[in-house]
Amino acid sequence: MRRSSEENKEVLILDTAGLFAIQSLTSSQEIYTVPEAIEEVVDEESRDKLGLVIASGRIRITQPSQENIRYIKEIAKEIGVEEALSDTDTKILALAYQLQRNGYKTTIVSDDSFIHRVARILGIGSVSIKYRMSGRSRLRYYICPVCGYRSLKRFDICPICRTKIKR
Repeated sequence: MRRSSEENKEVLILDTAGLFAIQSLTSSQEIYTVPEAIEEVVDEESRDKLGLVIASGRIRITQPSQENIRYIKEIAKEIGVEEALSDTDTKILALAYQLQRNGYKTTIVSDDSFIHRVARILGIGSVSIKYRMSGRSRLRYYICPVCGYRSLKRFDICPICRTKIKR
């Protein structure tokens, strides 16, 4: 059981975009992420900087429970964005939801509009690093002009017929 002094403690949950900005975060809030977000940082310079932050103990890397992951997948399916959320996105949301249920005031730091959309439904705070996220985001489908493949995620080459998609 957690002590009452931890009730409503504010925490930040970072996805990969948030991890790139971590050095500019001056907040004294606890910072969390999932291992998959760490793995998405691939360039050597960024990995070195992130390694220093991890070594300093400034960030907690943890997995959400399977129960919370399943719940996030259900919500995403209900609102029609399940295919747009990666496994990392789902786990970021599940971790934020889990911490929220444990009495923390959670805020997700992400540039992913689908994360913001699901977070809003769950009553979880979210902020963007680079882009302004409006409260009225619309679903955008990307459609291959040759075979008709549709996706909520932007793609340059159709995964079905390999046609190049024009921007």
